[in-house]
Amino acid sequence: MKIYLPGGSLSSRTIYVQPGKERSDNSAWFARDSKGKVARNANGEKEAILFPVKFRNGSAEVDSALGQYIIDKGLASATPIVIASHVPATSADAEPPKRTLRVYR
Repeated sequence: MKIYLPGGSLSSRTIYVQPGKERSDNSAWFARDSKGKVARNANGEKEAILFPVKFRNGSAEVDSALGQYIIDKGLASATPIVIASHVPATSADAEPPKRTLRVYR
């Protein structure tokens, strides 16, 4: 899934997300032990993976579940924002034509 930085930014940066800390609905968000089971910390909680998401020129390619999580959190958007480089003036923005009144006698 392709995701985009909010606001139409074309910058390159890395963000880090740990969706397993908030949601446990995807087993791919948790570390595995040597036996392939979900790893647990000293408190018995599942060990959530910290995912680096690398944006290059404003977009990143991620797993669809991770992408949806990032979009839901407001850290990215599903579509790029297209900003027009030139927007012509509308009739509301344009100055009305100047009128002159000529009087003939």
